[in-house]
Amino acid sequence: MEEKNITVKTVTTQDESCEKEIKSRPKKQKDEFCEKECKVLHYNKHTKTLDIMFDQCGIRIKNVEAFNGTHTTVKYKGEIGKTNFKVFL
Repeated sequence: MEEKNITVKTVTTQDESCEKEIKSRPKKQKDEFCEKECKVLHYNKHTKTLDIMFDQCGIRIKNVEAFNGTHTTVKYKGEIGKTNFKVFL
C-alpha cells in the first residue's frame, strides 16, 4: 500500500540533524451536519419546546416558535451522550 500526502521535513539544530515524516490528513468540515427524520412526541406552545424521538431517545428542543405535524427533519452533529452532540431544526 502506498501512503499519500507524506511530507518529510529535515530539522537541523546546532548539535543534531533529524528527519520527521508528517502525514497530512484531510480535515473534517466543522459545520458538517447530518439530517434525520424524527417523530414528534409533543409541542408546548407556552414554553416553546418541542419533544422528539431521536434514535430511541427523547430530545427536547427549546425556542421553537411554532410547529404543526407529526414528524420533523432535524440536523445533528456528534453522537448522543457525548459533549459534541448538537441538534437543530
